[in-house]
Amino acid sequence: MVKPAQTLLLLLLVMALLGAFVWTFPSGELVLSDSIKLHFVSLDEVLHPKDVKYADITNIVASDKWLDADSALLGSAQDTAFTDSSLQINDTFNYGKADIDALRNIKYKIQYPEGQENLLNDFFASLDMVNSQPAPIRIFHFGDSQIEGDRITGTIRNKMQHIFGGCGAGIIPLYDVADMRTSVRLKASSNWKKYAIYGNLHKGSRTNQYGMQGSVYRPLAQTGKDSTLQTYKNAWVQLSKSYNGYPNTNRFQEIKVYYGNAKKNATVSIFSGRNIWKDTLSEGGFQSKKLSVDSFAKDIKIEFPADLGADIYALSMDCKKGVAVDNVAMRGSSGTDFTRIDPAFFAQQLKAVNTKLLILQFGVNVVPNPLNDYSFYEKSYYRNLQYLRDNLPGVSILVIGISDVAIKDGSHYVTSPNLTLIRDAQKKAAFKAGCAFWDLYEAMGGENSMPSWVNAKPSLAEKDFTHFNANGAKIIGEMIYNALMREYIAYKNPDAQP
Repeated sequence: MVKPAQTLLLLLLVMALLGAFVWTFPSGELVLSDSIKLHFVSLDEVLHPKDVKYADITNIVASDKWLDADSALLGSAQDTAFTDSSLQINDTFNYGKADIDALRNIKYKIQYPEGQENLLNDFFASLDMVNSQPAPIRIFHFGDSQIEGDRITGTIRNKMQHIFGGCGAGIIPLYDVADMRTSVRLKASSNWKKYAIYGNLHKGSRTNQYGMQGSVYRPLAQTGKDSTLQTYKNAWVQLSKSYNGYPNTNRFQEIKVYYGNAKKNATVSIFSGRNIWKDTLSEGGFQSKKLSVDSFAKDIKIEFPADLGADIYALSMDCKKGVAVDNVAMRGSSGTDFTRIDPAFFAQQLKAVNTKLLILQFGVNVVPNPLNDYSFYEKSYYRNLQYLRDNLPGVSILVIGISDVAIKDGSHYVTSPNLTLIRDAQKKAAFKAGCAFWDLYEAMGGENSMPSWVNAKPSLAEKDFTHFNANGAKIIGEMIYNALMREYIAYKNPDAQP
């Protein structure tokens, strides 16, 4: 039988040991290895508990308080839906009655280098001429895992196409690393090899002629039992309707394949239900091929021959007019990889698809292992932004700043200490390169805002305290769209700028 005195002695011994740890390691952390860390309450936390204040995001996420930029664009006019037979821009715009007072309520506006408030005007001018364009006006949304699965992009696309016309999921990869794309369901055979400018995927590519998404796909050779005989099997991609995204992405008028370095002509087979079509990819450099299928009657399977002899860059699903918005998630990238692409080749591709705006949204991969100086990142990001500016004249660029990322500090989650340093480096790089900038960190609530998004009801972010979930991504997409439309309305009403 255990005596009370023995129990008391044991408790005192445990408390003494814990007290010794607290006294010896005042930081509250004992590093056992690179992957194992022991966290415990420090003496300072016991004596002086932190009073952590989380951002109040009530007004940010309350949908009834958002500016509806569409109503500002349309005034009191009747909304017009877009159908397959009506692809014209919504001609019910009433710019003279745009709600300029309401637009003033957008707290976090797009920022410009001093004296360069016209940096987005080329894009806005193209919106005015959307019906006379030879192809859809294209917006590329490049980003890291924060936009993976068409998050944020999907909402921007849906809003833009609602006002300016267009349909389809835009330019898409052959397959996704994470099977979470909501615009279209993708499946692919296992014998594709992907090379990309980001992560370690560029190793072994033997080229700097990457596609417009920063990637290239080739069929893999399969080695026989004697380890010398190599054979190829047909490689395929399957596209299916998605029921998790916006309905407009399931409607399109044409599918294209973008490819290059073709050593010979190759026949591609397209299967949809009982229908089978044959199309030819021609020998030569970069080009696109419109395939003989124009609707989602059934799943669409595109089969490439075993001896393809060409690089495949991407697919696209678009309308013939309107606006196309492309989601390019570059997992692991910090936005400093574009210079790996041959500049003339990259420019050729983006010009061919009528690109008018680039949105760049990076930063969360810079957060780990905090530093006190991010001038190295500023220089690298600037070099890539300048590369884009130099090689894509007439294409507007909007840099989205890093979102809040929270780390655990004792028993609380707080903004990573290097967050604003990274944001400031991005803004300096953007302004130096002559790009517009939108401060997502401040727009979502600023310091300690990510915990507020995670703990909102319903939750708006994942419990990694880094990534928005579907609910939060929709709000961020709305905010970016509204910020863009505020500038567009100001462009249309120069005498009544908010």
